[in-house]
Amino acid sequence: MATSMTPQVQQMANLAATLQFGGLPMSLMPMGIQKQEDSCIVTTGNTADTDKDGIPSNVTYTYNCTFGSNEVKGTAVLKDKNDADAKSGATYTIDMNLKMSASDQQGNFTLTQAIKGSMDYTPKANGGIKFEYRTSNKISATGTHNNQTVNYTGEYSYNLNSETTPDATGVKLVFSGDASGSSNQQGHSFSGSTTFSGDVHYSNGHNGCYGIDSGSITFKSGNNTYTLNYTGCNITQ
Repeated sequence: MATSMTPQVQQMANLAATLQFGGLPMSLMPMGIQKQEDSCIVTTGNTADTDKDGIPSNVTYTYNCTFGSNEVKGTAVLKDKNDADAKSGATYTIDMNLKMSASDQQGNFTLTQAIKGSMDYTPKANGGIKFEYRTSNKISATGTHNNQTVNYTGEYSYNLNSETTPDATGVKLVFSGDASGSSNQQGHSFSGSTTFSGDVHYSNGHNGCYGIDSGSITFKSGNNTYTLNYTGCNITQ
């Protein structure tokens, strides 16, 4: 499972670096936090932003949205750790349930997804960031498609702890975490897990590279160990 997790781990490393370069990544935030107005999203709590860092003091977004046969329900909570200090950091949690149903000439199926996650980041005195990320995802699909029976369940989780230290050409990123997953499809089961750790340099584009340009990431799964060594811009051996 270690090698199959490489893209996800790289994406989480990119996420930590994104915080260093550009602040809170909007891609993590549901529609309400992106300030898209929708009557099915209710905002409660303290929306004040005293320190003007773009993060509300303590806000909950409640989703109760229906789009035809599709549903988005749940909550997202965004908190400023100290709304009097623009460098205090923030926490963000989600607990969302998604449902998608489709019916056409190829069949009828329903997909449900339960997503829970949290993010915690705190700026450091040296200009870096301490960042923690947790997410779990439960998926279920039932019905028929292309005249085949669909019966699938899966559970996946990712956890990441990281710290960044900026320099003239980008940021040093040290991180560790774990990933696990299990699934069952038509009676065929799969499960696996891996831990990972990395010490890499993420380039800010000074040499035309946006991404990891040096360092390594090591994966461990059972008795197996696999290491990615970066020899150039997003190039490994």
